[in-house]
Amino acid sequence: MEQRELEVTIISAQDLKNVSTFGKMTPYAVAWVYSNMKVSTPIDPKGSVNPTWNAPLKLIVEQRILEQPNATLNVDIYSYGSFSNKRVGSCSVPLSHLKEKDSKGADTQKSMSFLVCIC
Repeated sequence: MEQRELEVTIISAQDLKNVSTFGKMTPYAVAWVYSNMKVSTPIDPKGSVNPTWNAPLKLIVEQRILEQPNATLNVDIYSYGSFSNKRVGSCSVPLSHLKEKDSKGADTQKSMSFLVCIC
């Protein structure tokens, strides 16, 4: 089966709900297409409810998945904690939204924003 590398850059989040009991949140994002193959951003120790990661994440995806209209890239945002990590929110991005071609048919970069569903 043909596989493709999908590179997604998680840039930032704004106005997250502070789920930290004490002090500021230390958020990070986890992305996946397959639930058993997740990748994550570094923790943003200073961002609190407005984290900035600017983190490129690479995922391997089967070509046939990219062609399915209901296939999604899933992103969860967590707040790192000493005892446990709390999920702050999540979003799902249809993979069909990520594909864009230039006039010569080559893949191009694309910037998008998505709302995070607060848990």
